[in-house]
Amino acid sequence: MALDTRVLKRRLGGYVLEAQSVARAMGRKTTQADRNFILFGRGRSGSTLLVQMLDANPAIGCLDEVLRFTTLAPVAMVERELGALTKPIRGFKLLSYQVRTLHNARQARALRDWMAAPDVKVFHLYRENVLRHALSNIYARERFAYHSTDNRATKIDRIHVAPDELFKWMRGSLELLEWEKTYLGDLDREQIRYERDLSTPDRQADALDRVSRSLGVDPVPSQVPLRKVTPKDYNAFVENWDSLRDAIAASDFRDYLEMEG
Repeated sequence: MALDTRVLKRRLGGYVLEAQSVARAMGRKTTQADRNFILFGRGRSGSTLLVQMLDANPAIGCLDEVLRFTTLAPVAMVERELGALTKPIRGFKLLSYQVRTLHNARQARALRDWMAAPDVKVFHLYRENVLRHALSNIYARERFAYHSTDNRATKIDRIHVAPDELFKWMRGSLELLEWEKTYLGDLDREQIRYERDLSTPDRQADALDRVSRSLGVDPVPSQVPLRKVTPKDYNAFVENWDSLRDAIAASDFRDYLEMEG
């Protein structure tokens, strides 16, 4: 059976990036990090925001999605890219689908072994409100805008969401969260819950303080250009919200209507 074009692109693109990473590392002098860390979780859980806030600290180097494409040796890829940084505390963002979908079981085990090393700090980012998470993803997909700085955004203000599509997203989100918990297992990690830790500027400042101190450095206040793409009021961006709300109220997902964030 022929490979999906997107899958093929991710594989070939990853192999090219991996080869370029090897070439850059040849002859390059690297220094040992005092500590490594990883921001692990699903997309649209505040990871991009946290990457930018942490990277603004002169003691912390935080890369974005090092493994956004398939690679032959993901751990070696991570170590090369982190080794190129000069700051003493070094980390990167890893989305769970990149482990589950882009890499095989052997590679996933190798990544988890790397995460379990004593010099690696793991932060697990997640969202509790899967209703808002699902609608945020659907809205971002329709607008081609996952962040406020994305210049591909269309002028769409409101979208129509079919109940079946929404429920599929929500079931997938819950299932992926369970996969993440199973994958991490008893691995020592710190939880970063979007609603509690990253949903407002004050909470973001508190989270930055906590994460920075957990990494052994003083926090540095950061002004990042990101702002929320998805309006707080569902009715402001879902044109059929009234009927969609009724469908949710009649489903097993009704409790999420009462959640905030």
